[in-house]
Amino acid sequence: MKVGDYETAEFALREFIDVNPKHELAGNAQYWYGETFRVRQLYQDAATAYLDGYQKYPKSSKAPVNLLKLGVMLVQIGEKTQGCLMILGVKEQYPKANQSVIQKAEYEKKKFNCGKKS
Repeated sequence: MKVGDYETAEFALREFIDVNPKHELAGNAQYWYGETFRVRQLYQDAATAYLDGYQKYPKSSKAPVNLLKLGVMLVQIGEKTQGCLMILGVKEQYPKANQSVIQKAEYEKKKFNCGKKS
C-alpha cells in the first residue's frame, strides 16, 4: 500500500482474509482492507470493511481503530448520529486501547460535535 497501488492491495488483502479468516493477522488485514477504500474516498465501502473488522475480530488489536474509523466514515456519508455513537463507543468498549486511538477518538468527537445537539 505504501506505493499507492490500493486496488491491488484491496484484492490481496481480501484474498488473505477469505483464505485465512482465523489467522492471527486476519483482524489487521481487515483493517488495512478498509484503509484501501478510505484513502480512495470510497467511504461506504470503507465503512463496510471497518464494520466487518469490528464485528468479526472484536479482540483484534485493530478492533478499537476499526470502530473509530467506522464512526468517521459514517459521519462522512451523512450518518452523523450513528457515526458519533461509534466514535463515543471507542473509549467505552475499549478503555485499555492504545492511547493514540483514545486521543484520536476524542479529537473526532470534538471535530464532529458528537454528544451535542446539532
